[in-house]
Amino acid sequence: MTIRFILEVPRASAPGALAVVERVEDAEIIVARNVEGLEASQAMGDISVIAESLNVIDELYGWYDTLDENPPVFVNIADGERYRLSAYDPRSLRQALEAHLGTESVPPPAPPPQYAGSRAGNTIFEVPFGGRMSDGPALVSAESAIKMEGFDHVALKVHDLARAERFYNSFFGMDVVYRAYREEGRWEQVDETFDWSRSTLEGPFPEIVRLENGPVALVLIDAGLAHPIYENRIDHVSVVVSPEVLAQIRGKALFQSFTVREDGQRAFQFVDPFGLVWQLMTAADAAILAGHHGA
Repeated sequence: MTIRFILEVPRASAPGALAVVERVEDAEIIVARNVEGLEASQAMGDISVIAESLNVIDELYGWYDTLDENPPVFVNIADGERYRLSAYDPRSLRQALEAHLGTESVPPPAPPPQYAGSRAGNTIFEVPFGGRMSDGPALVSAESAIKMEGFDHVALKVHDLARAERFYNSFFGMDVVYRAYREEGRWEQVDETFDWSRSTLEGPFPEIVRLENGPVALVLIDAGLAHPIYENRIDHVSVVVSPEVLAQIRGKALFQSFTVREDGQRAFQFVDPFGLVWQLMTAADAAILAGHHGA
């Protein structure tokens, strides 16, 4: 089995990682270069490795366990899958890589080790931008009992709608659910025969595209190629709430004189003090709106 992967390590730890790979008989360094890593403010080194077995993984853990801290070290596979060493042990990472190559089944990853204790006594794992840092109570509990049932979508302004659709469709594997344009005050959907290149000449040209991948939905809004986007590219965040919570938040927004962008039968939209636009709607109304777009 010949595998090729990129070892991503902090630049300060790169010499040690290079030495480990060099002493493994069936592994070879193709190229080593410095890049800006994906971790915040962390300068990383990028080491391309080719190996005839996964013995190099055991050697890497032997070196990794000698480090004083748990630096961000990743094994990156060609299709973008990224494995952090601290989230696995040698055996589970080998099995995960073998499964990725189609030879084994992947066990659930070993729980990540505890990095450091915070002043509040919580255990810090991956920050930013994950979820809770512990299973304990919230650091500061909300004073009001407002329950959000889930995000419906995030709406993003783009200059090139067709190009943006292709990117999110291919890069994140998001399905195109609908393309729609406004006609005489209502939204009309284009059918499956729609062609972007023909639409540029003959019309109609979509104004919005909705893409979904599981629970994640993205609505692309056409800003136009010639329209400069000075403000935030996020047009709005849409949240599903109960009718009671919608009425409660609507009342609070109106009471505090927030700017209202939409106050209709299906949704309420307002601008918070920091410029973020929130759209609130019930699950039933979200389903009706989706049905209108899909009709």
